[in-house]
Amino acid sequence: NIGASAFSLTEFTAVATNNQGYIGLLGTGGTGSKIIILNEETLATVQTISLSGGGWNRIKLINEEYAVATNSSNTYVYRINDGSLITSSLPAGNIATSNLFTAIVDSGQVKVYNNTNNFSLHKTVSNPNVNTTSASDGFSNALSITDQRLWVGAEY
Repeated sequence: NIGASAFSLTEFTAVATNNQGYIGLLGTGGTGSKIIILNEETLATVQTISLSGGGWNRIKLINEEYAVATNSSNTYVYRINDGSLITSSLPAGNIATSNLFTAIVDSGQVKVYNNTNNFSLHKTVSNPNVNTTSASDGFSNALSITDQRLWVGAEY
């Protein structure tokens, strides 16, 4: 049982895990928002990354290399080992990650970024249903990605 106060946080906003033995906590505390990366086995802090601004709501961990966090306007990618910012120019939206790719919903489209090439845009997938809008048919409400496949859900 981990309490937010154990990490100088007043609340957790999101939690992520990966298969590399890390836990990522996204939360706020007396000094603002931060990402705290923990060793899953020992709960020792591996890295603390201070975030500016507010509205932080999502976190994903990509293998042992990257922490991806989203606020109300952008998605930011940080290097876990040193906390350095890799990019802050990705859109805000629902996120799915794999070792090789990050998929983000942006204005009714799904944009796929290549994690191994500085998160450059790899592919854009638009709603194939030309008779409705993404808002009306639920395109991209559900999202999942592996190194080989992208799944995009739609309600109708």
